[in-house]
Amino acid sequence: MLREAVRRRAASDGDPDQAICERCDAAPVRATHHLTYERVGREDLDDLLGVCSDCHEFLSGKAENDPLHLRAVEAMDEVEECTRSARASWMHGDGVGHARPEMEAAAFAARVAQYRMLRWAAATAELPVTATSIWLLQCPGDATPALSLAWIGRFSEVDRAFAGFSQRRAG
Repeated sequence: MLREAVRRRAASDGDPDQAICERCDAAPVRATHHLTYERVGREDLDDLLGVCSDCHEFLSGKAENDPLHLRAVEAMDEVEECTRSARASWMHGDGVGHARPEMEAAAFAARVAQYRMLRWAAATAELPVTATSIWLLQCPGDATPALSLAWIGRFSEVDRAFAGFSQRRAG
């Protein structure tokens, strides 16, 4: 019953079948991870985290590579690829019309990379990751955050769409 409550918490619409990983926010919940083993058998809801298979493998020490870190690197690679493509269009004399969409794609990928890096940093500090924990990480001192709380909330959906974006560009 507690595992079902974790899945409901991880689902934006409350449907446990639609639960998304509370760590990476990118893949379906496939496991329940213990944040503490102090109360095994009598856990509180806050002791558990709904996670995808990749995050569970990493959190359990069975995988070396952090899937959140890999997702950030993937977005940074996409920024580089889009920028290279725009530069090639510009250098070959195709003009702004051909370079501009690639530069817009690079800017979009850069924001996704920023979100993913912040999400990774938040996940290394505290679980579950929240929009507020991500927002606070980008505000050292009196700095103005690049991403607002509202945008961070939207990036959860945008990030999932981005995963298909790079695949469509390659195909």
